[in-house]
Amino acid sequence: MRKSMWSYAGCALLILALQTGGCPDDGATPDPGTMTDPTGNGANDSPMSGSDDDPGGSQGATATGAARAMIRAATGGTVRGSTGLELTIPPGALASDTEIALTPLSDTDLAALDASYLAGAVLEPDGLEFSQPATLRVPLPAPWEHEEPPFELVFKGTDPSDAFETDRRVGLSADGRFALFEVEHFSGRICANQCHAGVREVLEAHFAAEGCARADWFQRVQGKYPGLELRESCESIAPSELVAILDSMFDEYGEWNAGDDVPADKLAELEQIAESGRQVVFVFSNDSFSPRGGERNFYGGVAHSAIAEKREGAWQMRNTFVPGYVAKLFPDGTNVVWWPLRDLNTFRNLAQGVAVEIAFCGQPGCLGSDDPYDTTKPYTPLERRVVSPWDAVRIFVEREQNVACQRLAGCWRFATEGLSDSGTFLLRFDERGQVDSLWMEQVNDGSIETSAATVFFELMRFARPNAGAFADNTRGVDAGVFPAEDQSEFTAALNWEFVFRDEGEISSTTEYFMAFNSAELSKNEPGEYFDCDFEQVITYTSYDEDGNMETDEQRFAGRLRAARVPCPEPGAEGVYTQEQLPDLFDFDFDLCGTGAGMTAPLTIAGLLTLRPRRPRRATRG
Repeated sequence: MRKSMWSYAGCALLILALQTGGCPDDGATPDPGTMTDPTGNGANDSPMSGSDDDPGGSQGATATGAARAMIRAATGGTVRGSTGLELTIPPGALASDTEIALTPLSDTDLAALDASYLAGAVLEPDGLEFSQPATLRVPLPAPWEHEEPPFELVFKGTDPSDAFETDRRVGLSADGRFALFEVEHFSGRICANQCHAGVREVLEAHFAAEGCARADWFQRVQGKYPGLELRESCESIAPSELVAILDSMFDEYGEWNAGDDVPADKLAELEQIAESGRQVVFVFSNDSFSPRGGERNFYGGVAHSAIAEKREGAWQMRNTFVPGYVAKLFPDGTNVVWWPLRDLNTFRNLAQGVAVEIAFCGQPGCLGSDDPYDTTKPYTPLERRVVSPWDAVRIFVEREQNVACQRLAGCWRFATEGLSDSGTFLLRFDERGQVDSLWMEQVNDGSIETSAATVFFELMRFARPNAGAFADNTRGVDAGVFPAEDQSEFTAALNWEFVFRDEGEISSTTEYFMAFNSAELSKNEPGEYFDCDFEQVITYTSYDEDGNMETDEQRFAGRLRAARVPCPEPGAEGVYTQEQLPDLFDFDFDLCGTGAGMTAPLTIAGLLTLRPRRPRRATRG
């Protein structure tokens, strides 16, 4: 295949920061049909509502939204505060008539504890039990707009700093203004945002180390998902934010649902990927993930996330969970628990809280207690806990050569519809979003002495000043320019000229102009691609012995698509840079001096076809 290559044509050119003991799981989500307030305005016309004239009980509400009422066991009743805080107790749920008190937690109190805490209340008398669930309604500071519901934390007594997560999601009113809790015994309740801050914290530090500021990679994600809110605070992020970040910069490695172990060879490969410097993120759910769908085609059921981190010489899964009581357990106040990456399948089948217990006191169950007033042991006894709250896992790996702040950076393969051969062109953009090099990808027919099934040839490199120019030109197109601030659109252009000499005299020139106009990058989809208006102009000028000039110009324009692919790695099997090409083919090239930056002209009906014209050439920009 020494010369057959030239006959090929190609196409034109971050946490659910959950305590390891239990993110809320989908299976425990309260039934919204039984907990939804149809009015959403705090009103309740139920005959159980207590008032001065209602035999169900009497109540008094303070200006701060706190409320107190005597509820009769036989009839039940409702305790209602002025802001919409409300507890509804069904008839027969109480063993005896009981005075109930509700005290909302202020925004200041919650913010001082954790940025993910949205709303909550203290319920008294502490430890009171119901024979059938009561419904607690707590007003939210703003309507809930995320695809995944918030999750529940509980605390014993009146100190919310001891709050810990349960395995349940919080119900929501129809208008999203109220959190709805199912209450079987009295302990304080907090509604919290999903908290994947631990993953984002590591990713943000990783991106920053590579020179990508937060505002820049925010633009990249929001260019792919217009209108998506990415919060500045790293204390907590919603599942939709995490999924958007992963879809923008990661590839899905695989999904394993309940009962399906991740193979040992896959776990070993993940360690190798992490060792190479690429980030590995684990997203967990209960039983299985919800399919993709909705406005942005996100998958649902996200319950917990973790990220690979090397610690004490071994790769671990770094799990971050909500602070609070944890700072009281661990002497250094950490809210991070590590688990061996190779032991992922064991982690997926732990009971709630076991990973925390192993990290803190060395054995399952050591933080469990039946005593509701023992704040040093936040969990129930081991035999009463939820088992396998996150036994489904979906794994993502960072894309090769990912530049977080630049959507264009990397390689793009052009569609070859309508072409009969197997050659395909790749265009590589650098970390600035400007064109770096042009490659050809080709199936190896055996004539190249390599074991690689596919070979890559670097046809043109634009890094050297003498190897071509891309900048402003007479057609007014720049290289790698984003007219849209959110990186959803770009333009790019390439200009270069080949000069052919015969005994020192110029015999002909071939000038190339290629432009990618109105290029639109993919939105609302997991994959990355762009569509563009492509323009190519090839001008061939020849001179006869008398110096007469003859010019031939070919033009092509059309709409093309390019999909993101891994870039060829110089030095890898089957990858050949410009400097290596003369050793492969029977041509005499001046590639690295003042001569050519490309192996051959590209021309035929506006599409790129390789063919030799002269044994000697030079280029100029």
